[in-house]
Amino acid sequence: MKITLEDIYKHYPRKHGKKMGQMRLQKLLKSKTVTFEEALNAVKFFKAECEEDNRDKKFIPHWSTFVNNHIEDYVELSTEEFAELEDGQNLIESFVDGDDSRFAELGGLL
Repeated sequence: MKITLEDIYKHYPRKHGKKMGQMRLQKLLKSKTVTFEEALNAVKFFKAECEEDNRDKKFIPHWSTFVNNHIEDYVELSTEEFAELEDGQNLIESFVDGDDSRFAELGGLL
């Protein structure tokens, strides 16, 4: 499925500054600073963070402000989070396959 600018925007928790934000995001995508998938994951990560903190909408930046000042940080955070989840999944899979050596490396838990 192809991700669009609208797909990314619809996940953002505060719906202000759409036009300017979309123009800036388009530039970031065109320059390959971020990909569509990275931008979508960053927005979903930010949205989850806002929901977890029960953040009041007045403390959520407008879309244009988020894209201009924060999206690249959240691309990095969401990428790190995904890598940790992927590493955790690999750890679980290695244990299920009978290889518990990685668990032993984590402090001799087994």
